Amino acid sequence: MIIGVPVGFIDAAESKEALLGLSIPFITCRGPKGGSPVAAAIINTLSLLATPP
Repeated sequence: MIIGVPVGFIDAAESKEALLGLSIPFITCRGPKGGSPVAAAIINTLSLLATPP
């Protein structure tokens, strides 16, 4: 799985759009939002979903 949420600098939006053409699982957000806080939130949420209550 790819978590593709680069910060919205040069070609970040294009990099995220390139994920749409891949045949492997990925998580991204469209537009300029991204960076380590977004990636950390995704990882934390995935770990919560994978942990039984």
